[in-house]
Amino acid sequence: SRSLPFLMTRSLGEICHIVQLAISQRKLLGYLEGYLVPYWRSEECLKEKAAERQQPVSNPSQQQQQEEQFATWEDVYQCLKALLQSSSNPAPKMISLSNVK
Repeated sequence: SRSLPFLMTRSLGEICHIVQLAISQRKLLGYLEGYLVPYWRSEECLKEKAAERQQPVSNPSQQQQQEEQFATWEDVYQCLKALLQSSSNPAPKMISLSNVK
């Protein structure tokens, strides 16, 4: 749907080659979760930046999932409070370690 006159005279093979060069040699394009994106958003760019910082690699969706996996201190407090008040404990205000895990 985009009118790209500079590509109209090119064959499909030439266009594919241009895109491949933009990915592999010029680093203008890259992949993120299987989609072609600008290089600065790509998984390869994220990996290079992580390597420069000597940090582990995580893509944005993994990072968001990891952040969502952590409980807040308020969550911990409420859960422990509920566990201590439950009737399955061996004695009042006592809890078995296996229930905490």
